Amino acid sequence: MIHRLDRAVGGKEPFVLNNGGNDWRDFIHVDDAARVIVAVVNSGRFPGEVDVGTGCATRIADIVDFVRQAVPSVQIFHANTQSGAAFSCADISVIRDIAGDEFVSLPAWLAGRYGLPGSRFGDSSRKQSAG
Repeated sequence: MIHRLDRAVGGKEPFVLNNGGNDWRDFIHVDDAARVIVAVVNSGRFPGEVDVGTGCATRIADIVDFVRQAVPSVQIFHANTQSGAAFSCADISVIRDIAGDEFVSLPAWLAGRYGLPGSRFGDSSRKQSAG
């Protein structure tokens, strides 16, 4: 999703915003995903299946609105297609002890990428997983 939004910012293709952007997703930076996987492998503890994520979900519309502050001309097309679960967030209770819970901040990363002054979304834009 971030890649598609980035392509829209670059003018390569419009961004299609499904369901009004009301879906929530747990976005993890690739460096964090790799760090978690390496930490689990190196720990020698193999807890079975684990969720790899940040444990926080962000509403897609909040990401789009944040990026539009920097690039108001980005083309956004609205679609009424539901693209999966309305809420998806990793339960990091298993990996927290092995890899910690410090992750690249999505708002701070986007702010740096697009030259925005803020480093966070509104307080209501992130929900913790139950784990």
